[in-house]
Amino acid sequence: MRFRGKLVAGVTVLLLWGAQLMGALERIDFVVTRSSDPGWLGSTFHWLINMPGWAQVALLFLGLGFTYWDQRRPPRPAPVVPNPAHELGQLIKDLRSDFREVRPPVLATPPAPSRLIAEIPAHGTFTPGIACGGVSRKHDAYSESSGDYIHRGQGVIEVYFRIALSKLAEVGPTGALTIVGLPYQVEREIEARVPSFQGIHLDEAIGRNRLILRLIPHSTAVAVYEAGGDLLMSAVTDADLSDHSEISGSFVYETLGISF
Repeated sequence: MRFRGKLVAGVTVLLLWGAQLMGALERIDFVVTRSSDPGWLGSTFHWLINMPGWAQVALLFLGLGFTYWDQRRPPRPAPVVPNPAHELGQLIKDLRSDFREVRPPVLATPPAPSRLIAEIPAHGTFTPGIACGGVSRKHDAYSESSGDYIHRGQGVIEVYFRIALSKLAEVGPTGALTIVGLPYQVEREIEARVPSFQGIHLDEAIGRNRLILRLIPHSTAVAVYEAGGDLLMSAVTDADLSDHSEISGSFVYETLGISF
């Protein structure tokens, strides 16, 4: 319980004044006896018990003043009891506010696909090449390396190409054969026609007698496979090439217009 000093003082003064009116202190034998003793202590008790009228009135107003003063004082705020759940909720709220204030860096907006497609010319040319294991065979000699394309609209590209080697480099990359250098990146293959070829070694002993082209999505390359009637298929590699290897073909694919 809070201790209010002014209120207690006021109540004490009023009680003393009430005791004067009722003569309660005069009925206490011990106090009355002590008040009759000589000396300053006895005189003080005797004066308090037999207080003059003006002092009683002053005492009354003093007590009422203390009481009124205490009631007019603004109440003290109640002590704040920590609430872990409230503090956690406030912390989460503050964190969310901080994250909302974070702005990602402003990057250059890439052109929309429709705009890129619209910029593709109706027809054009390109220079295809050969790569093995994903690495271009740039040191091989070509007698022909040509390509043409037609833009059918809506990003649909029809491609024709022909590659003829005249001399293989003595040292070059190895691995699966791909035709590289398409004019636009492949988004989706629509059609790949059976190519023509010569000078490429196929394993005719197990029925492999033709080539198959497969466009590689999100690239500008076409994988070359050899296949037989039993649906077996394996990649053509650098070991299947010769100084006079030739391959030509055509295919149709869809692009978003991203050029390399």
